Amino acid sequence: MHTPTINLQVPVNSSNQSRLHNLIDKLFTDYSKLLVVRMDFYLQSNYEDINTYEYMNHAFTHLRNNLRFNSLFEHHITYAAKLEYGEDRKWHYHVLFFFDGQHVRNDYLLAKGIGEYWTHTITRNIGDYYSANMNTSKYQTVAVGMLHYQDSLKIQNLKAIANYLVKEDKGRLRMRDAANKAYRSYRQGHYKPRATNLGRPRGYNLHR
Repeated sequence: MHTPTINLQVPVNSSNQSRLHNLIDKLFTDYSKLLVVRMDFYLQSNYEDINTYEYMNHAFTHLRNNLRFNSLFEHHITYAAKLEYGEDRKWHYHVLFFFDGQHVRNDYLLAKGIGEYWTHTITRNIGDYYSANMNTSKYQTVAVGMLHYQDSLKIQNLKAIANYLVKEDKGRLRMRDAANKAYRSYRQGHYKPRATNLGRPRGYNLHR
């Protein structure tokens, strides 16, 4: 079986990469630990006829708007997402969700809950999902799950996999919609750094 690896040579959009890496740095300034969940959202293969950019964009917007009403996201901080087109899954999303690691710990169950919510509620049983958090044994390098602010190597690996979300668009993602607007492939949730100078909780012990 092929073991997934982190590709450090992905051609990226430098502006989006800077935004995303800056977001990650700010999060680890404010939080002593983060629970990072990576999700792939797509539709089942027998629904190709409705798998369009517009449908997937609407579905993800629906999910995003529902976050504040869903107990799964009680300790959600922000997200970064990439919509892309592939021959196997057609239009699909790659998403990194960031949660406060002081309050949530089980990334496997959290990923499963989010995936089932996408499948059964957002897409009404025509969607499907995949999560690296539920398949960590398949990866040589794990950059999701619980990350501590002192784990510089894991944070470096997180930024490496995050680069996939800001890679340069090609093919259909260079197309324009009916209003001649370029398809928007990358989006990043709003995050306002803490106003206090205290930053992450004091007295934090890495081995706690």
